[in-house]
Order: sequence, then structure tokens, then C-alpha cells
Amino acid sequence: MKDIKISKRLAAAILAGTMMFSAVITGCSGSDESSTDNSSAASVAEESNTENTEPRNDSLKIKPLHAFYTASVGIKSDGTVLITGNKENESILGQFDLDEIRSWEHLVDIKESTYIVAGLKDNGTVVFTNNKKLPVDEALSEVSVWKDIVDIAVGSGYIVGLRSDGTVVTAGEDLGGACSGTADWRNIKSIDSGVADILGVKADGSVVSSGYSFYGIDKAADWKDITAVSIGDSHVVGLKKDGTVVAAAREDYKGECDVSGWEDIIQVAAGGNMTLGLKSDGTVVATGWNDDGRCDVSDWEDIVAVSAAGHSLGLKSDGTVLTTGNNDYNECDVSDWNLN
Repeated sequence: MKDIKISKRLAAAILAGTMMFSAVITGCSGSDESSTDNSSAASVAEESNTENTEPRNDSLKIKPLHAFYTASVGIKSDGTVLITGNKENESILGQFDLDEIRSWEHLVDIKESTYIVAGLKDNGTVVFTNNKKLPVDEALSEVSVWKDIVDIAVGSGYIVGLRSDGTVVTAGEDLGGACSGTADWRNIKSIDSGVADILGVKADGSVVSSGYSFYGIDKAADWKDITAVSIGDSHVVGLKKDGTVVAAAREDYKGECDVSGWEDIIQVAAGGNMTLGLKSDGTVVATGWNDDGRCDVSDWEDIVAVSAAGHSLGLKSDGTVLTTGNNDYNECDVSDWNLN
């Protein structure tokens, strides 16, 4: 049996109660595993966020709505950021420099994990910031030279970028071989990442998988005719070209994979033991754990985008946002938002 090593970074996360797993870790850049103190966080982020003069990529469309665990983030039509969910600085997002994130401009997408918040800009470059309370991996600064990126994903210690030519680039720690396993990927159209696993949807509708697959995520490699995937905290969901949905998990804990009857779906979002599906008529379906009301979306109408974590978010065509579910950190306080 292969020896399992746990880095200081991973151990810190386990102690923080944010993850329950073990992983083999090497450096994405090929260097030996190393850890730096928190004083290096500012220099790493500063290097990543220096002004980039790359021209705007007009093919990049804003992904406006993002349900993070303990927070909600919206990207407005002008590429600026709205954030809620930092009650008393106790939330995970509260461990980041929120003023720095709010200062980001020209964003089209934003992703987060326990360690990293990363943003994709409309010129195909990437910015990021680190969790102030956890060790920093200097290898993440490699994203400062990335160009021509059209999609991003974030794991627990690494950032993934999809280039317009269909290849993938990574920076950070190679948890379970998740990063190194993407080196030969080609013809990729979209990506997503879990804690230590990465999925890529290919142009032919097939799915490739890399990493540990803690929750059976590698089962998605058997899917066909897929247009998009979404990884939740315990399962993965795939949207098919015909508007139907498939799902996989090591164990369907709360019914989050009960999607076999769904039709006319145009977007899927996997969250905390639950799944959302946006239908072509602007209504939303949900399945899975609903103890806190995160699946109470049956009366939503005129929705153009959804996102899910411990709560559910729905963007209406007029730019306002609906939400339901856990609100322990004020993550559902979006009543005054308008993303148009």
C-alpha cells in the first residue's frame, strides 16, 4: 500500500475542521513540499495581482453568482464584486482580505477553497489571495504569468486554469496527483475541482478525472454527452446535451443524486449534500438535504443562474438575487443586491 503523507498545510485544515481526508502531496511545480509562514502571504498575493495589460477577451462571459460555504459572492455586470457572509469575522471567507477581493476589477469568475480565493479577469489573467490564518505556498505565485485563461477552478491548495487551446495549467500543491494528472489533457472545454480532484469536460462530451476522488468523483469518467460538471462537497453532477442530468457519489447521503427525472435543464449546481437544476423556463428544481430549507426553491421564477453550497442562490433576470438555506454567517443577506 502506498504511504500517505500529510503536509503541514493539510494538517492545519483538518485541525480547523474544514476537511476530513488524507492525501499524498507534492509540489505542482515539481519542487519538494515546503511551507512558509503567513508573513509571505502579502508578497505572494501582491505578485499575483500586479496590473496586467493583456487585452480583454470578449468571448469570456461573466458567471455572476457564487455560493461559497459561509458566504455569497456576486460579480456585477461591470466586473466588480459584492460579498456578504462575514458575520463577526467568524466565517471561512472572513479569514481572507475582503478589501482586497472587493478591489478586484474586470472579473468574470471567482472560485474559493479553504486556502484560496481566485478570480478570472476579462483579459484571461488570474488574481488570487490566500487565507491569512494558514500557511502559504509560494508556488501559487506562478499564476501571475498565466495568460489566455478561459475557466478556473480551485482546490485545497492549488489553482487550475483552462487555456483557450483546451490545455490545463496548475499552480500550488499537487494533492493526490490532482494537478500533475492534468498534464496531458487536451480539448478541454470546462473544468471544476473538489478538495483534491479535478474534472475536465472534453469537446466530445466525455469527462476526464484526476486526483483522489474522495466521493467517487472519478465515476464521472464514464459519462458521455456532457456539457458541464459541478462538484459538491460529497458528489458530482453532470449536465447532458439533451437537458437531462446525471450524478455520482461514493454514497448518496441525502438524496443529492436523485436527478434521473430532470429534464429541460440548462445549468446544474452541486452544493452541500444537495443539487440545484435551472430549467429553460426559468424555474428551479432541487434535491437532497433540506433540513435548513436550502432546497426550498419551488416558487422561484424568472431565474437565469443558480449556485449552491450550504445555501442556494438564484439570480433573476432583473439582476436581483433570491436565496434560501443556512444563514449562520449572514450569507443569505442579499436582498439589496442587483448584479445588472
